[in-house]
Amino acid sequence: MLIKGLYCITPENIKFSYEEIAENVCRANIDILQFRNKILNDNEFYKISLNLRNITLKYNVKFIINDRCEIALRVNADGIHLGQKDLIEKARYLNNLKEKNMIIGISTHNIEEINIAKKYTPDYISIGPIFPTPLKPEYMVVGVEFIKKVKKLTDIPIVTIGGINENNIEDVLKNGADAIAVIRAIFEKNSLDEMFMSAERLKNKIKKYDNN
Repeated sequence: MLIKGLYCITPENIKFSYEEIAENVCRANIDILQFRNKILNDNEFYKISLNLRNITLKYNVKFIINDRCEIALRVNADGIHLGQKDLIEKARYLNNLKEKNMIIGISTHNIEEINIAKKYTPDYISIGPIFPTPLKPEYMVVGVEFIKKVKKLTDIPIVTIGGINENNIEDVLKNGADAIAVIRAIFEKNSLDEMFMSAERLKNKIKKYDNN
């Protein structure tokens, strides 16, 4: 399945409901929405996931769930995203996910992790942090040149993440990123309208680059 464009990942601390922020970014014509929350219990996560699934279907946006494979299957999400620590624990679900043609994405932060991820034949890998970010202080910044290096190692689509915003997104695109993942650049805004406008501006920058 084609992975490209603007990939929005929900934060854990939000000023509005997940349904409200999803509606606003989806109407900005984003390409992918990932629901990520490590704090909610399974019942709460499932209820919200059902609502987000309906919103993403309305706007024809791919819906990815972070980590919780059982819930991804129950709500008929488009795919699942797994971190390196999740791979062994969740590996038993992968065949079932692949049989249902669900997208499988895996986080990576260095060449060693990329080689591990490739063994699971994912539909995409995320790499980063591209720029400094307070959300991933434990990982070394890889920089934009790392994108080119990874593209030489694999033809798996690359989702870039980490500190990407309106001011530096073009540097990421010109180095070969297939999709741009953002959290703070959109969801740290103070209003739903600002979230919508930020998503729209980022999406337009991607479209402009694709058309050049």
